[in-house]
Amino acid sequence: KQLAQASGIAIVQPRSLRLDGKWPDDAAAARAALQAARQVPEVVAIETFLGRVDVRLNVIARDMAHYQEVYRRRVLALPHIAEVDALMLIATIKESEGLPL
Repeated sequence: KQLAQASGIAIVQPRSLRLDGKWPDDAAAARAALQAARQVPEVVAIETFLGRVDVRLNVIARDMAHYQEVYRRRVLALPHIAEVDALMLIATIKESEGLPL
């Protein structure tokens, strides 16, 4: 996030995705979705989860118009996506510099 801000990137927006199949039965579909997400230049991180959310994409954009274009033309076009949710960061309450060990 700090690197994006230092580079003049205005928006860093995570998107959570649910795939339309479940692992391991639809492993090929999951791999196809992740491979397609890797090809989107504005996707700077891809994380997988256990639970309600399957995948989280961190998307960067120059401004809100660019973000909307990326979302509509690239994120919504990814294969095997059943649901997309936005995660809007309101505030960071605590961010530690080091580990308390």
